Amino acid sequence: MSLPGDAEKPAQHLVLHSRNDELLFAGPEDYLVFLHQLAHALRIYRCNLHAYVLMPTHVDLLVTNEARGFMQQAVLMIAHDYQSFFNRVYGRTQVLWDERYESTVFDQEEWILACYRYMELKPVLAGMVRNPVDYSWSSYRCNGLGVADPAVTPHSGYRRLGKTPAERQAAYRGLFEAVNVAGSGPLVPGVARQREIPGFAMLKKPRRLPTRLPAAGLPGSA
Repeated sequence: MSLPGDAEKPAQHLVLHSRNDELLFAGPEDYLVFLHQLAHALRIYRCNLHAYVLMPTHVDLLVTNEARGFMQQAVLMIAHDYQSFFNRVYGRTQVLWDERYESTVFDQEEWILACYRYMELKPVLAGMVRNPVDYSWSSYRCNGLGVADPAVTPHSGYRRLGKTPAERQAAYRGLFEAVNVAGSGPLVPGVARQREIPGFAMLKKPRRLPTRLPAAGLPGSA
């Protein structure tokens, strides 16, 4: 999905956590359902998704929106729809999500690209895979290899990495060549070991604004 001019706007990094660190996904089908519901909610509320990673107990989304207030409505719809599905399939009645999610706005291109990388490296830093390409539930294969992902729309900062898709993908992979995880061996050839992601300091600068999910709007919250 692509909205005219939407990818030129500041991007928001959203982090939705499960309640009490419960698992959000019990199997591949759950990840696929979440991605389908995510794309549906963002389409309804005129938002573009640029990068994402689905971790066992939280999800990270990098999004731009068409109008003020649409993002919060999209988040509520995503939380509501997936919790309804998860509780129905697994015979639950509990609230699945933490009542607050994190929202950080980035309006500078270098911060936005650093956020892309930070998100897609999470499975590597968590020790789940050796390389971001090996993780099935992130946007890395789309952004770095050109694998089709209908949920993802390139941000203008990503598009400026090259004149063609192949150039952009190669430049994007290059952003990851300066990264390695201590003790895991080289992520790519010739990389020095380090724990902190280059550009991560920039991610700490914008103020995080925890936003409450209205419990009354979620099934199983009574």
